Amino acid sequence: GKAARPIGKSRYTANTTEQMLKRMAPNGKPARTFKHFVMSPDPQDGLTADQVAELASAWALRHFADFEAAIVLHDDTERKIPHAHIVDNNTNLAT
Repeated sequence: GKAARPIGKSRYTANTTEQMLKRMAPNGKPARTFKHFVMSPDPQDGLTADQVAELASAWALRHFADFEAAIVLHDDTERKIPHAHIVDNNTNLAT
């Protein structure tokens, strides 16, 4: 499939995911400070990559407006169906 590409406007930087993975809990163990979602449309819907990107961006903005988010779109499935991975930081930037 095509190489993964970041989409949408976000406060995401190349370091954000790496920083989320390196955070430590008070007990010194790695803390999971992010959530990972996959948006995978039904192939019968016939959505284009751009349509999936638009849906993923709208969904992330609706549910995580005050959080950092990374959205990556790719079509590595056998039938080349585009899908989006959405990773959001658990830290609310507004509070």
